[in-house]
Amino acid sequence: MVAPELFHEFPEVVSLAVKLSAGEPLDERDKLALRELVSATGWRADDVGEELRSLWVDPSERVGRYRELFESYYREALEAVSRDSRQAAEKLWGCFVVDV
Repeated sequence: MVAPELFHEFPEVVSLAVKLSAGEPLDERDKLALRELVSATGWRADDVGEELRSLWVDPSERVGRYRELFESYYREALEAVSRDSRQAAEKLWGCFVVDV
């Protein structure tokens, strides 16, 4: 169910997803790709990893998980607003990435 464009445009993401799904160790290039995805999405590394391991699953089957992620990141953003606006903004970005 993975879009063919993903294989051509982001082969490192597909390679990372395959390794995570198979439980294979990650090399430095994989770790760099994972860090970049964490930075781009605003998600925690474990959430990005779970999403990559589920890359082959129809997204409509993961609606409940996406709702959990949205609510978690949104709640964390609201909690962070008064103490760290940058962290709050990153959490808000994370919850909107989920919602897309």
